[in-house]
Amino acid sequence: MSVAVIPARGGSKRIPGKNIKPFCGKPMITWSIEAAKACGLFEHVIVSTDDAEIAEVARQWGAEVPFMRPEELSNDHAGTTPVKAHAAQWALNRGFDVSAVCCIYATAPFIQVGDLKREWDALNSSDWNYVFTVADFAAPILRSCPQLAARMQLLRSHSITRDVNEMTHAADGPWYYQQIDLGFNYRMTDMQAALGLSQMKRLDDCATKRHIFAKRYDQFLVNLPVATPWLHADSYSGLHLYVVRLKLGQVNKTHRQVKVLA
Repeated sequence: MSVAVIPARGGSKRIPGKNIKPFCGKPMITWSIEAAKACGLFEHVIVSTDDAEIAEVARQWGAEVPFMRPEELSNDHAGTTPVKAHAAQWALNRGFDVSAVCCIYATAPFIQVGDLKREWDALNSSDWNYVFTVADFAAPILRSCPQLAARMQLLRSHSITRDVNEMTHAADGPWYYQQIDLGFNYRMTDMQAALGLSQMKRLDDCATKRHIFAKRYDQFLVNLPVATPWLHADSYSGLHLYVVRLKLGQVNKTHRQVKVLA
């Protein structure tokens, strides 16, 4: 037996009542309910909520609300995983032979029946414990939030910084580094692993484009007193950097003089 669980608590802070606000002529949650029922994959479509109004709307649109979610799973810090586990355990306690649980968010009005069927096929394509959806972006999505991007950049470097404004005490000199927080880049979540795998698929394309750019640089710099990057015949570089070396003998300058000119 497969069960769809739609978490929909009533205490939304940023958009009060968002789960049942009108969206294109229907309460928001109904789009998720209708997709779950129309796909034909689930014997039960359960809405997990602590709110009587949400429960009433959910029932009106064909979902089951067999219990009210407990208070400890309805606060601002409650995660999706324990909410799903609570619903699954409720079903097991009632004798349901649950083999799969699908979580569909109440605020997913663009979900399609085809999406759910593809996820179901992916789950059953091998001995997987779970699947979840991801999307590719042309650039890191964190760039949309400067504060979050800065935080992630700090964690990426084990929270080590040279910015004196971020240090907890005065720097001993311009060379000084300080670790101002615990670093988390030695851990990897399933989500990060999935995103990493999706980016791996782009490596060949990225490397090909970099080699095209490198050939252009080679052509532009051919008559200048510089040595372009050397590539070994038996290797294929990703050309993360295109480093050139100045031929000091041809410009009659020392390293110090070149540095001053720069």
